[in-house]
Amino acid sequence: MRDQRLWLTNEPLAAVGEPFTLHAHLENIAEEPVIGRSLFFTLSRYEQGHWIRLESATHRTGFNGRATLVLNVPTEGQYQVQVWGRDGRGQHLQTTTTFYALQDGQMWLAETEVPLTLYLDQTSYTVGETANLSILSQVSGPALLTWERGTVRHSELITLTMPFTQLIIPVQNLDAPTVYLRVSQWQPAPDDPLENWQSQREVNLATAVTALQVAFSPPLLTIDMVAVAELDGETAVTLRVTDVPAPT
Repeated sequence: MRDQRLWLTNEPLAAVGEPFTLHAHLENIAEEPVIGRSLFFTLSRYEQGHWIRLESATHRTGFNGRATLVLNVPTEGQYQVQVWGRDGRGQHLQTTTTFYALQDGQMWLAETEVPLTLYLDQTSYTVGETANLSILSQVSGPALLTWERGTVRHSELITLTMPFTQLIIPVQNLDAPTVYLRVSQWQPAPDDPLENWQSQREVNLATAVTALQVAFSPPLLTIDMVAVAELDGETAVTLRVTDVPAPT
């Protein structure tokens, strides 16, 4: 049994380029601060399904049992801080927290009552790239992501985790020149004290849309080898060249 407890403050959102402070607390079973203990920190960023370590540091707890880590995250995205050390018996202690970094101009979105907000990490993409779709939501739970242009071209069930969810969206040829990403989620309807005299909806459908722009790329061709034959001591190759159908 460990005789000390290690925990981190939970700050879910940070602004890109602004100092972001986290505190690690170490206390004994009597909830008294543990002073002068070394704690090891690592900062990682989530990229393409993996945590990529960005930096590490060592700090000592102060008189209040707290070690302070000041971060300055360079880009928006999902980050993870891990802290570990040892208790008075030499046993391993570890704790982890995850937070999301937004551009400073987008931080106000997290403080509004807008149920869903979407934004992409770039203004346009080329075929073969991946887009980072960030979703600010007031409610955690299942939602539906659809790809739309004139009609629903594709749909996928997703899970939102408030306040911030990030999805990786492959950019395909059929997305050009523009495809619209829509997220829809049933959310509990707020109580309206002015309408208590009549029945009220239990849920509202929240929805948000953003445009994924795909830059123009030259027409694609398909080349098939139809036949190979020997003619007067030379090899003759017949090829069939066809256009790849343009997206509609």
